[in-house]
Amino acid sequence: LFAVMFGDLGHGFLMLVFAIWMIIKEKQFQSQNLGEIFQICFGGRYVIFLMAIFSVYTGLLYNETFSLAGDFFGSSYSYHKINSTTHFVTKEDRTYGFGMDPIW
Repeated sequence: LFAVMFGDLGHGFLMLVFAIWMIIKEKQFQSQNLGEIFQICFGGRYVIFLMAIFSVYTGLLYNETFSLAGDFFGSSYSYHKINSTTHFVTKEDRTYGFGMDPIW
């Protein structure tokens, strides 16, 4: 459920790097006094790792990186503006390659 709310490729990747760093340094950190806040993060390093993987995946589905929409395959919709108050959207006869269409 975390990844559905936090589906972002860029932020998920940063979390993934942080979790992998904590997992790699696991032996070193276990023998140290880390402080209260970092100790809580370190205790949940595998949960953070899984949350990051799912966040990266849903970020790909949402086509979103650092809260910026990505258009990897070209949208199936065309936006037409006639004047300042009238506009319409038409759909082509194809589907988006992976994830959600950015105009949708």
